[in-house]
Amino acid sequence: MNIPNIVDDGGQTYISYNYPPIFATKLQPSYTGYIHYSFVGKENEPNITIQTELSSPIHYVSKELYIFSKIHNFPNISPFDGELVITHEPITNTNNKPVYMCFPLRTDYSQT
Repeated sequence: MNIPNIVDDGGQTYISYNYPPIFATKLQPSYTGYIHYSFVGKENEPNITIQTELSSPIHYVSKELYIFSKIHNFPNISPFDGELVITHEPITNTNNKPVYMCFPLRTDYSQT
């Protein structure tokens, strides 16, 4: 999936993400207020690619996964009561900072 955004230079930034099945190992007990997993992706299959019209693509691979109760406010997304946050490290252009993907979660109480 590509998500286009307008950037300050008037060009386009394209963010594509892909999360194939990856083995996750629980690192943190859930009584701490969040759940923490090791979620290491394969460097030859980047999870995120960011590219602008003026630059080469930057590839990122997942490293960790967290599940939190709601920590952000997304005005156009409601209701939600938790968040899935995946941390990523660059596999190219090592001067780049990590990227964090945040996905709102909603509890479905209708399932038994």
